[in-house]
Amino acid sequence: MKARIAAVCQGKSLGRSVESNLNFIARVLEQVFEHTPDIVCLPEAFTAKGVPTKSVADVAETVPGKTTDTLAKLASKHGCYIICPIYSIRDGVFRNSAVIIDRGGAILGVYDKARPVLSSSNNSVFEEGVIPGDPAEGRFDLDFGSVGVRICMDVEFPSDWKRLADNGVKAVFWPSAYDGGVSLQAQAIMHGFYVISAARTSRARVINPCGRTVAETVPGQSYVISDINLDFALARLEANRSIPDQILAKYGDRVAVHAYPDDDLFLIEPGDNQLSTDQLRAEFGFEPARQFVSRHAEAYERFHRTTETAPNASRSDGGYNH
Repeated sequence: MKARIAAVCQGKSLGRSVESNLNFIARVLEQVFEHTPDIVCLPEAFTAKGVPTKSVADVAETVPGKTTDTLAKLASKHGCYIICPIYSIRDGVFRNSAVIIDRGGAILGVYDKARPVLSSSNNSVFEEGVIPGDPAEGRFDLDFGSVGVRICMDVEFPSDWKRLADNGVKAVFWPSAYDGGVSLQAQAIMHGFYVISAARTSRARVINPCGRTVAETVPGQSYVISDINLDFALARLEANRSIPDQILAKYGDRVAVHAYPDDDLFLIEPGDNQLSTDQLRAEFGFEPARQFVSRHAEAYERFHRTTETAPNASRSDGGYNH
């Protein structure tokens, strides 16, 4: 479940052709691969940045095609997943796509941006000719865990992100044309997963499931590297008051516990391959945050359906005060 994550930003690099943008990214990747990442995410439609176009047809590529073939060779050489976002043409139509290339250089899957930006005055054309993808898609099972992909404007539709969380995704990669601001932190904390951004602009970030930025690029830096563990647990502090101290008392630095009292949350990440969050839950009996919220949602629905509430279960630690 542990993985070394890398995300790239293009910053001030401005190509005038698909080929020049691809060459720039290839040079950045050679630096990134010195850190032996498990996965690298590139910015949204990175080959199109700065390229003079009349329509998306001027920059769209087949899949497989030149860009995916070039990156597939690098993925195979370095044993690394690559998320390759490009404008694609498939089945005769244009899409804003993220192509997932596996460690062996094969195409594992494709996610097509579900919420492309309108680009016509009559609200009928998206991004000079692409078609919207399916928001039900975007989940991929990798050898270190389940991840999701959303692209740029997708951030405006939280229900699409919730769908990923409901499907067990633990990290969402967000290639984009802009930095994203606090909206990415909101998605992370609302849905309880990591968010990793790769932008055409100045910043790439890694945001933890409590909405905190744990790594980001600085001015002049083209990529960020972060080690994360997708076997994590997120829980409410007040509903599990004594649990963080109990875990730390027994396991010390074998388990990282990050508490955020202002948000009533704590994050548990085993640092030892001999430990898992399932083991820790079984031993200490804490309730994950999503289960806590789901339990309440079910009680509210039951109340409105039957006008009766179920008896409150008592807890030896005093329960939840609100």
